[in-house]
Amino acid sequence: MNLDRQQLNQWQHQLAEVIFQLSRTPLEQEAGLNIYRSNRLMSAARSLSVSYPVLSKMIGEEMLLPLAARLLVKESPNRGDWAEWGRGLAKILEHSELHQELPFLAEMARFEWQRHCISRASVDEISLTSLDLLNTHSLDEIFLRFNGALTLLRSDFAVDELWYLHRVNEADYMPTSSMIKQTLMAAKPMYLVLYQQQHELRQERVSQVDFLAMQTAQAGSNLGLLVEQYAEFDFIHWLSRALNSGWITALSLEP
Repeated sequence: MNLDRQQLNQWQHQLAEVIFQLSRTPLEQEAGLNIYRSNRLMSAARSLSVSYPVLSKMIGEEMLLPLAARLLVKESPNRGDWAEWGRGLAKILEHSELHQELPFLAEMARFEWQRHCISRASVDEISLTSLDLLNTHSLDEIFLRFNGALTLLRSDFAVDELWYLHRVNEADYMPTSSMIKQTLMAAKPMYLVLYQQQHELRQERVSQVDFLAMQTAQAGSNLGLLVEQYAEFDFIHWLSRALNSGWITALSLEP
């Protein structure tokens, strides 16, 4: 995949065409210019640039306007809070004609939206006394209670490395095409835990086994079934890591 600037500019132009032409009625097309210039659209684009800072860098902030226009057709901000708006951006990108050439854009959007949500979530307190359940009950009776400010994400691309590569806090910095290409070419399926700890947003890679076990536990499986289903899952080692990182807040007798 060649990511030189000329091709990126071509993709940006194609993106604008796709977003404005697909799924538009004649009435929407006629009103498109007015919508584009509206304060509402500008607010939507600014909101996306905050929620998706790296994606904004990757495609150019000017392209957030047509993206925002397409997204506004699909969803409107609730209660006037733009910070809660924008969840559907990944799907907008997935359904564009550019997805086949640039599938990592949708993956980055999904990754950044999860980061955005976790940063706004409330963190639950850890109940260490609940660990006594391991001494008083069988594993089949015990369930994990996860932190509300935690989510799991699987990606076919190294979105975490790609995110760091763009130096989100340096507005004028842009990695070279070769740096982006090298990161993408080295990508393989990765498994991430995104969470908030001590008021900081953190992200860590985990093994596929740990990821699947956490996913199954979140779905309501008890520890007995968890250990039985994933023979390679080192629960004792994982539990220590989960408590230190604040991934779980308690053991419980209820799913």
